[in-house]
Amino acid sequence: MSRRAFEQLKSALQVAPILRTLDWNKSFLVYCDAFGEGVGSTLSQLDEDGHDHPIHFASRQLTSIEKNYTVTEHEGLAIIFSLKKFHHYLLGYKAKIVTNHKALTYLVNKPNLKWSTCLMATLDGKI
Repeated sequence: MSRRAFEQLKSALQVAPILRTLDWNKSFLVYCDAFGEGVGSTLSQLDEDGHDHPIHFASRQLTSIEKNYTVTEHEGLAIIFSLKKFHHYLLGYKAKIVTNHKALTYLVNKPNLKWSTCLMATLDGKI
């Protein structure tokens, strides 16, 4: 299964859209996701036609302690991992974090949570 997934990913990276150099005049998209064994993210930008072009990929395995986290904690960990990994691209620039976890989207955008306020102030972006 994992070999087939690897081959599919390798093939997908060889056709459009492919990696591009970044444009500092455009905002960033940070796609974050968690899965059973790890977290991953993609940093990308939209071109003039609205097509998404990846700039950087990142992933890591979960530690034995992190494997015991709830789904929401896994998804939150994916966001934190992504922000740490791509911070040198994101600081001072507009960015939108994209996650498929609706509960986490609600929690992060809730205005009275202290950590979400800090996160948004740091990012100058949206989730």
